[in-house]
Amino acid sequence: MNTNSDEFRNIVPASELEYTSIRAEILKRIELRQQLMSITLTLAGAFIGFGVSNTLLSLVYPALAVLLAMLWVQNDIRSRQLGKYIQSIESSGSIPGLGWESFFRQEKESETRLGSWPLSVIAPGGTFLVTELMAIGVGLSKFTATPIELVFLTISVAALIFTFWLLIVAKQKSSRYRQ
Repeated sequence: MNTNSDEFRNIVPASELEYTSIRAEILKRIELRQQLMSITLTLAGAFIGFGVSNTLLSLVYPALAVLLAMLWVQNDIRSRQLGKYIQSIESSGSIPGLGWESFFRQEKESETRLGSWPLSVIAPGGTFLVTELMAIGVGLSKFTATPIELVFLTISVAALIFTFWLLIVAKQKSSRYRQ
Protein backbone atom coordinates (compact mmCIF):
# COMPACT_ATOMS: atom_id res chain seq x y z
CA MET A 1 0.00 0.00 0.00
CA ASN A 2 1.41 3.38 -1.05
CA THR A 3 1.27 6.18 1.43
CA ASN A 4 1.97 9.83 0.81
CA SER A 5 5.44 9.44 2.33
CA ASP A 6 6.23 6.57 -0.11
CA GLU A 7 5.21 8.79 -3.02
CA PHE A 8 7.38 11.62 -1.65
CA ARG A 9 10.38 9.28 -1.44
CA ASN A 10 9.89 8.45 -5.12
CA ILE A 11 9.67 12.14 -6.09
CA VAL A 12 12.84 13.27 -4.33
CA PRO A 13 15.14 10.80 -6.13
CA ALA A 14 13.55 11.85 -9.45
CA SER A 15 14.32 15.50 -8.64
CA GLU A 16 17.88 14.60 -7.71
CA LEU A 17 18.26 12.58 -10.91
CA GLU A 18 16.94 15.49 -12.96
CA TYR A 19 19.27 17.93 -11.17
CA THR A 20 22.26 15.66 -11.76
CA SER A 21 21.50 15.17 -15.44
CA ILE A 22 20.97 18.90 -15.99
CA ARG A 23 24.28 19.74 -14.28
CA ALA A 24 26.00 17.13 -16.47
CA GLU A 25 24.45 18.67 -19.58
CA ILE A 26 25.63 22.14 -18.55
CA LEU A 27 29.17 20.85 -18.05
CA LYS A 28 29.08 19.08 -21.42
CA ARG A 29 27.88 22.25 -23.13
CA ILE A 30 30.64 24.29 -21.47
CA GLU A 31 33.16 21.72 -22.70
CA LEU A 32 31.69 21.92 -26.21
CA ARG A 33 31.92 25.72 -26.15
CA GLN A 34 35.61 25.46 -25.23
CA GLN A 35 36.17 22.97 -28.06
CA LEU A 36 34.44 25.36 -30.48
CA MET A 37 36.86 28.09 -29.45
CA SER A 38 39.83 25.77 -30.06
CA ILE A 39 38.45 24.80 -33.46
CA THR A 40 37.86 28.47 -34.29
CA LEU A 41 41.43 29.46 -33.45
CA THR A 42 42.86 26.49 -35.34
CA LEU A 43 40.79 27.25 -38.43
CA ALA A 44 41.61 30.95 -38.20
CA GLY A 45 45.33 30.19 -38.10
CA ALA A 46 45.11 27.82 -41.04
CA PHE A 47 42.89 29.98 -43.26
CA ILE A 48 44.66 33.23 -42.46
CA GLY A 49 48.09 31.61 -42.81
CA PHE A 50 47.33 30.07 -46.18
CA GLY A 51 45.36 33.18 -47.11
CA VAL A 52 48.56 35.20 -47.19
CA SER A 53 49.39 33.50 -50.48
CA ASN A 54 45.80 32.96 -51.65
CA THR A 55 43.41 35.76 -50.65
CA LEU A 56 40.30 33.70 -51.38
CA LEU A 57 41.25 31.25 -48.63
CA SER A 58 41.31 33.95 -46.01
CA LEU A 59 37.92 35.22 -47.22
CA VAL A 60 36.38 31.76 -46.76
CA TYR A 61 37.11 31.80 -43.03
CA PRO A 62 34.49 34.39 -41.90
CA ALA A 63 31.65 32.25 -43.32
CA LEU A 64 32.92 29.25 -41.34
CA ALA A 65 33.47 31.38 -38.25
CA VAL A 66 29.89 32.66 -38.23
CA LEU A 67 28.65 29.05 -38.27
CA LEU A 68 30.90 28.23 -35.32
CA ALA A 69 29.67 31.38 -33.57
CA MET A 70 26.09 30.22 -34.09
CA LEU A 71 26.90 26.89 -32.46
CA TRP A 72 28.66 28.66 -29.60
CA VAL A 73 25.73 31.05 -28.99
CA GLN A 74 23.21 28.19 -29.11
CA ASN A 75 25.18 26.28 -26.48
CA ASP A 76 25.63 29.40 -24.38
CA ILE A 77 21.92 30.18 -24.40
CA ARG A 78 20.97 26.57 -23.61
CA SER A 79 23.45 26.46 -20.71
CA ARG A 80 21.93 29.63 -19.29
CA GLN A 81 18.42 28.20 -19.67
CA LEU A 82 19.47 25.07 -17.84
CA GLY A 83 21.10 27.14 -15.09
CA LYS A 84 17.91 29.14 -14.70
CA TYR A 85 15.95 25.90 -14.40
CA ILE A 86 18.34 24.64 -11.73
CA GLN A 87 17.79 27.89 -9.88
CA SER A 88 14.04 27.16 -9.92
CA ILE A 89 14.72 23.68 -8.51
CA GLU A 90 16.79 25.29 -5.75
CA SER A 91 14.07 27.83 -5.02
CA SER A 92 11.41 25.13 -4.79
CA GLY A 93 13.37 23.38 -2.03
CA SER A 94 12.67 19.96 -3.56
CA ILE A 95 16.33 19.06 -3.04
CA PRO A 96 17.58 20.47 0.26
CA GLY A 97 21.06 21.96 0.38
CA LEU A 98 21.31 23.31 -3.17
CA GLY A 99 22.06 26.95 -3.75
CA TRP A 100 24.95 27.60 -6.15
CA GLU A 101 22.87 28.92 -9.06
CA SER A 102 20.92 31.27 -6.80
CA PHE A 103 24.11 32.48 -5.13
CA PHE A 104 25.90 32.94 -8.43
CA ARG A 105 23.03 34.87 -9.98
CA GLN A 106 22.63 37.19 -6.98
CA GLU A 107 26.15 37.77 -5.76
CA LYS A 108 28.58 37.27 -8.63
CA GLU A 109 26.85 38.89 -11.58
CA SER A 110 28.74 42.19 -11.38
CA GLU A 111 32.09 40.40 -11.07
CA THR A 112 31.61 38.61 -14.38
CA ARG A 113 30.63 41.64 -16.44
CA LEU A 114 32.38 44.46 -18.20
CA GLY A 115 29.75 47.16 -18.23
CA SER A 116 26.58 45.54 -19.48
CA TRP A 117 28.44 42.79 -21.36
CA PRO A 118 29.13 39.43 -19.69
CA LEU A 119 32.76 38.37 -19.96
CA SER A 120 31.53 34.96 -21.11
CA VAL A 121 30.23 36.68 -24.26
CA ILE A 122 33.02 39.23 -24.72
CA ALA A 123 35.92 36.76 -24.75
CA PRO A 124 34.65 34.25 -27.31
CA GLY A 125 32.77 36.94 -29.22
CA GLY A 126 35.93 38.98 -29.49
CA THR A 127 37.77 35.91 -30.75
CA PHE A 128 35.21 35.39 -33.50
CA LEU A 129 35.17 39.05 -34.50
CA VAL A 130 38.93 39.64 -34.37
CA THR A 131 39.77 36.52 -36.36
CA GLU A 132 37.12 37.40 -38.95
CA LEU A 133 38.55 40.94 -39.21
CA MET A 134 42.06 39.53 -39.57
CA ALA A 135 40.91 37.21 -42.35
CA ILE A 136 39.22 40.07 -44.17
CA GLY A 137 42.35 42.21 -43.72
CA VAL A 138 44.56 39.49 -45.18
CA GLY A 139 42.07 39.03 -48.00
CA LEU A 140 42.18 42.73 -48.77
CA SER A 141 45.98 42.85 -48.73
CA LYS A 142 46.22 41.37 -52.23
CA PHE A 143 42.71 42.17 -53.35
CA THR A 144 42.35 42.66 -57.11
CA ALA A 145 38.56 43.10 -57.24
CA THR A 146 37.86 40.11 -59.45
CA PRO A 147 34.19 39.06 -59.43
CA ILE A 148 34.89 36.01 -57.26
CA GLU A 149 36.88 38.09 -54.79
CA LEU A 150 34.03 40.60 -54.59
CA VAL A 151 31.57 37.77 -53.86
CA PHE A 152 33.80 36.32 -51.15
CA LEU A 153 34.43 39.76 -49.65
CA THR A 154 30.69 40.47 -49.57
CA ILE A 155 30.02 37.13 -47.87
CA SER A 156 32.84 37.79 -45.39
CA VAL A 157 31.55 41.23 -44.44
CA ALA A 158 28.00 39.86 -44.12
CA ALA A 159 29.34 37.06 -41.88
CA LEU A 160 31.17 39.61 -39.72
CA ILE A 161 27.99 41.68 -39.30
CA PHE A 162 25.94 38.58 -38.55
CA THR A 163 28.50 37.46 -35.95
CA PHE A 164 28.24 40.83 -34.23
CA TRP A 165 24.44 40.52 -34.23
CA LEU A 166 24.74 37.02 -32.73
CA LEU A 167 26.82 38.43 -29.89
CA ILE A 168 24.17 41.05 -29.19
CA VAL A 169 21.58 38.25 -29.03
CA ALA A 170 23.83 36.29 -26.65
CA LYS A 171 24.19 39.40 -24.46
CA GLN A 172 20.42 39.91 -24.37
CA LYS A 173 19.76 36.25 -23.57
CA SER A 174 22.42 36.41 -20.89
CA SER A 175 20.59 39.26 -19.20
CA ARG A 176 17.27 37.45 -19.53
CA TYR A 177 18.50 34.24 -17.93
CA ARG A 178 20.49 36.00 -15.17
CA GLN A 179 17.42 37.37 -13.44
